[in-house]
Amino acid sequence: MYIGVAMNLLHNTMICIVILSLTIGTAYPTVAQTTEKADWIAEALSTIANGDYPRIKAISFWADSWEDDGFDVDLTLGSSPEALEAYRDGIASDVYVELPQFEKVGDDFILAPTEGVYHGAYTNPDGEEDGLTATQISDFETDVDKGLTWVYFSNNWEGGIEFPSANVQTVVDQGALPFIRLMPRSQYDTHEENIFTLEKINAGEFDADLRQWAQDAKQADTPLLLEFGTEVNGDWFPWNAKYHGNDPQVFIDSYRHIVDLFDSEGLMNTTWFYHVDADSVPEETWNTHESYYPGDDYVDWIGMSVYGVFDPSDDWESFTELFDYGYEALSGISESKPLAILEFSVNEYGESDGILNSPSIPILLGIASMTLLRIATRKR
Repeated sequence: MYIGVAMNLLHNTMICIVILSLTIGTAYPTVAQTTEKADWIAEALSTIANGDYPRIKAISFWADSWEDDGFDVDLTLGSSPEALEAYRDGIASDVYVELPQFEKVGDDFILAPTEGVYHGAYTNPDGEEDGLTATQISDFETDVDKGLTWVYFSNNWEGGIEFPSANVQTVVDQGALPFIRLMPRSQYDTHEENIFTLEKINAGEFDADLRQWAQDAKQADTPLLLEFGTEVNGDWFPWNAKYHGNDPQVFIDSYRHIVDLFDSEGLMNTTWFYHVDADSVPEETWNTHESYYPGDDYVDWIGMSVYGVFDPSDDWESFTELFDYGYEALSGISESKPLAILEFSVNEYGESDGILNSPSIPILLGIASMTLLRIATRKR
């Protein structure tokens, strides 16, 4: 009798092992303690402060959150006490400075560091890239116990091409520099653009609106940090060459067109950034980090987005695993321009996001319970 019971126990145990191995091996990976967000942030700030990436002269944390397909993305420092503590400890280094310095180049005054690394951030955690408040800025500075050189925000054109006067004044009132991302798109939910296309920009169809933008910017009478076409080497944005005949020159022409037009309107006190992502998607010869570079005459800084995992099913990568290659690619774009990490963060995952949260756990427990019940019944 007990031989039969033992065979049944062995049979059901093997079922448990098979289901468990399939669960671990595919949809629900276990995340070790060493992959926590706090460790990722601590490594990023310490390696930069230690001079591992000597040409990096500015960093900008991206404190955002949103719901993705099947999981939440929380890049903010409020995702855990450990994440906030790691950031506070790292940014406390004297290497990270908040007061900007400017250099006169021709008629322009551009942001130019002599020592240290500037500390910037996007501070709006509600997913609205174009929005910000004074409270969000001051709360971020209070939480991390350090001021900001610049505050980052988007200028999407879904409502038309308009200078974001209110946002600029809010940032200036908080004692920081406005950093504006000019985003030529009329809607968020598509990778293709039919209105504000690069081809139309190059043809001068929006010159009147862009001239007005420049004139309004002059009236703001404050230094502005500007970028056009964020993360251009990523096909999640419509200015990627994938949507323009695989020809990066179309973007280059648009970038130069806008810079030239702003200059013609006498808009000085501008610092222009060229912004790529650490990952080039798609991986094609025409879609490299340097493919879209407008040239040293048009760009003052070169920057990169460096993000850790968003999706818990993706393999974890540390900051240095991501940025060692990224830094090499960034450094190869220009020999003279200062470099920046314009966006960086990672989602919050801990051990509880692994096998213990798998929906297969009730099945495993049920099989184990049935096995024990059968054993107990047969013994009686």
